[in-house]
Amino acid sequence: HVLAAIATIGLGLVAVACGSDDAQPASPSADSTLPPVDDPVGFGAHVALANSSRAVVGARDEAVIYHRNGPRAGWSETARLSFAGQGDLVAAEDATVVVSAYPDPRVRVFRLIDDQWTTVATLRGRDTNDGDGFGKAVDYSDGYVVVGAPDQADSHGASYLFAETPTGWVEQAKQVAGAPSYYFGNAVSIHKGTLVVGSWGSGAWCFE
Repeated sequence: HVLAAIATIGLGLVAVACGSDDAQPASPSADSTLPPVDDPVGFGAHVALANSSRAVVGARDEAVIYHRNGPRAGWSETARLSFAGQGDLVAAEDATVVVSAYPDPRVRVFRLIDDQWTTVATLRGRDTNDGDGFGKAVDYSDGYVVVGAPDQADSHGASYLFAETPTGWVEQAKQVAGAPSYYFGNAVSIHKGTLVVGSWGSGAWCFE
């Protein structure tokens, strides 16, 4: 199958076709389970691996960070990133954790600085409104955050790309589907310079 690649793009992103092949699921790991938090509301709805030794689990009003000292070692809780909102949408890479506070239309970027998790940015699309679903999907890679807003424009949807610069985080581009679709931005994924955005029931678009 081939993902559709007919989208309106901006600021240097070029739409390209992406192929997809059937893949076999990975075998379960024998690693220890991550201990649950004391208030498990929403705990485990979304998870992310920052690296092989740091994991993040979303829970209501917070994201819980775990660490282990090596393969097959046990996991222990090291921090909680608290805020108002559902907080169960998380993305992570190395010392950076991104958390959506949906339905609060803001996405927070946390970074481990001097052994303390610190908020380094609060992101919101320039033209987003409270009912746009901003933050229903998030991902992070290599200094870029992508955020889905699938309810925008009568549920046709959009996604937003933010970039870290020497002077702070900036909104770099907005993506929309170039063909009739609904809930574009329902799912997002980014790796280095490649971005894939899903549209519920309508397919997916790949940007580079």
